[in-house]
Amino acid sequence: MKVSLCVIRLSRVLKEYKFSLLCFLYLILLAFYLRIVFIGWNPLFQPFNLFVYSTSLVYALLNAIVVFSLLNLILHIRKVGIVFVLLLAILLTVEATLAIAFSTQITMGMFASIMETNRHEALGAIRMYSFISLPLLVITSIILWLTYRELKTKKPYVLISILLIVASLGVGYGTGYMLMDKSQKVKVMSELDISYLMHFQSLLGIRFPLLTNMGFASVAYYQEMSRFKSDLAKPKSLPIGLNLSVSSKTPNTLFVVIGESSLRTHYSLYGYDLPTTPFLDSLKNDSLLHYYNAVSPASITRDALCLSLSFATPLNRIPFAENKNIITLANDAGYESYWISNQDKIGMHDSYVGLIASYAKTAIYYNFLKDDLELLSTVKSFYNPNIKQIFFIHLKGSHLEYTDKYDNKDSLALPDNASETIEYDRSIHHTDKVLKSLYDNFVREADDISSLIFYFSDHGEIINKGHGFSEDNINQFLVPFVVIPYNYEIDIDKVISKYITDGRLNTTNFSYIFSEAIGYIISEKVIDEAKNDGLYYYHVDGRPYLFKELK
Repeated sequence: MKVSLCVIRLSRVLKEYKFSLLCFLYLILLAFYLRIVFIGWNPLFQPFNLFVYSTSLVYALLNAIVVFSLLNLILHIRKVGIVFVLLLAILLTVEATLAIAFSTQITMGMFASIMETNRHEALGAIRMYSFISLPLLVITSIILWLTYRELKTKKPYVLISILLIVASLGVGYGTGYMLMDKSQKVKVMSELDISYLMHFQSLLGIRFPLLTNMGFASVAYYQEMSRFKSDLAKPKSLPIGLNLSVSSKTPNTLFVVIGESSLRTHYSLYGYDLPTTPFLDSLKNDSLLHYYNAVSPASITRDALCLSLSFATPLNRIPFAENKNIITLANDAGYESYWISNQDKIGMHDSYVGLIASYAKTAIYYNFLKDDLELLSTVKSFYNPNIKQIFFIHLKGSHLEYTDKYDNKDSLALPDNASETIEYDRSIHHTDKVLKSLYDNFVREADDISSLIFYFSDHGEIINKGHGFSEDNINQFLVPFVVIPYNYEIDIDKVISKYITDGRLNTTNFSYIFSEAIGYIISEKVIDEAKNDGLYYYHVDGRPYLFKELK
């Protein structure tokens, strides 16, 4: 009798909460999948591991409790509950898509890229991975909506939901800490001093992959941007160890061409087997350029250019807020400065790159709407060989999707060869044409004028995948660095060689190279510190790492 009564009650509960149960099981499944992806365990191709399987299942259960309890709280918010439920569906879809497509979790750097990305890049990413994200979004939205309808009239159990969230997170953190070895526990206090949010994300994110990564990363990003905005009003000073020396040897015109997502191992200049850089190759053969094995200090544009165009480093970002950047140094040295970008404008109050660009006398943005070659017509409209000028030219380069980054001439030069990278290679060939046009139409035309072209990329690329991932793939950092002097009296190779460490030139030190080129003298102490900074990169998790640890 008692057994049958229990069965009847259970069946009533299951019938009354059938969609809630479905939702809970769906969350467990998602959390379990993301967990095994992040720890690199594939049960289909690796031996069964009871410990890994059981702990992953327990963490998935706890993660599902956290998310479901949060869902229970937000769906009872009057009038706007459904809005938050749909937002939750989008967040879960984003996290699941990243796990399926890239085997990566949300980091602060990645969240920043999502928030600061332009419309063109966003639409490109949506198109590329819509076959994953759209079905996920539909399924997740339907399940959450059915749960919303089922629970919105029920008692909210606010206190119980909060206690379940706190208890589950506490168990996750506690077990994670207990499993640390002695050396890892020693690092905890130093991590907490740097960023308690990043510490909790590193410990909880891999155990509770649903929402915790997104939550900690978003809060860390808004904290960083709050500090950034509070620093805007601070007066900027010349970095210690730099002094301006008036000299007639400085070039009359400088062109700083900044590529996008350009991997140097796909440059024929660097030994690639396809002729992707015929113009640069010709200058090399005539000994008219210098090129270096360079690495970027970060794998996303916002961080890479922050570190390359200011005196911030992977180890110390404070100089970005306190010191002048290379554009203000150029202005102080008597140059007229121009920022001409084929990327979207993000305001000076909203991004690192936007702030740096705002110091130029003139800043123009074309929002990915022009061919990179067309930027040179804008350069021509401002170019005046009778005065000292600096042009910063920010290309769209080789950013995903590659198909709109080259033209028919590039396709003829590099015909289809069944290679998965041919479209990417054509985009590099197109950038080579931009450099040729710049050289032919400005440098050689003004034959008696001294000039200097710097060309480097913001960061590298994992071809057909992108960049800015937490994985330790060095292709995200391998970039070209090319210098083309013309009627220039200073030995630029001697300047640059001072900043090479372990056979690499880290573009975090471009600020010093640039400063020397326009007449600044840099102390030996600062050069030694810069060489040490060049050993590190700033990863998307907000931490510096040594390059020698990259694969």
